[in-house]
Amino acid sequence: MAAVWTCPACGRFFANPNQSHACGRHALEPHFEGRSAKVRAIYDAFLAIRRDWVVGHLVLARRVERSAVHPGRELLARNHLHAFRLDTPDQVATLAGHAREAHAVGRQEHLR
Repeated sequence: MAAVWTCPACGRFFANPNQSHACGRHALEPHFEGRSAKVRAIYDAFLAIRRDWVVGHLVLARRVERSAVHPGRELLARNHLHAFRLDTPDQVATLAGHAREAHAVGRQEHLR
């Protein structure tokens, strides 16, 4: 992939200038410094309800109506956001084709 932009902080390559991303791994505790105990309690309560599944999204160049992903929401003319929820490890395989397609979209192969 020809990089259009490289993040100056983490060195990752991206096909889009100033691509939104998270640089590396960060410790959780600094996010709560200077906050009330209530903020951490809210975070812990939210995390507790998410311990049995994983949610995420993939960006595809097309809208998928019926699949392992929910029907897409158009972000741009050629980008559709598809959400998913995984409740068991064997469900990961149901996303394989869409994950490959989303990777190609990230590389902007759908524009060639």
